[in-house]
Amino acid sequence: MESPVNSKHELKREYWQQQISDCKVSGLSQKRYCQRHSLALSTFYYWKSRINNPESSTPIFYPLAIPTSHRHTRSPDAGLLLLVGKKRFQVEIKKDFSSTTLEKLITTLEQL
Repeated sequence: MESPVNSKHELKREYWQQQISDCKVSGLSQKRYCQRHSLALSTFYYWKSRINNPESSTPIFYPLAIPTSHRHTRSPDAGLLLLVGKKRFQVEIKKDFSSTTLEKLITTLEQL
């Protein structure tokens, strides 16, 4: 049995899918279409993005080799925090982080 929450979400998805389809065939710009139909443009963009780019439930892992240093022992904290979202990432680099590793990180991120 489908839960009311899933059913409500599916109804919203179908509604916005229809709006996006109707906008395409209307010949109007998205902004003008939303104005004519009293729709929030930001909400239109949000649903268009969700419908055109469905979220993957499987995370994607990208290998990043961190070189070992022979000069000193590294602590478990490598000086890097990397958070990757759907289309954005955030990198926090601490003071003693290796420039070589940073180059490898940037190269890896550019491939995403």
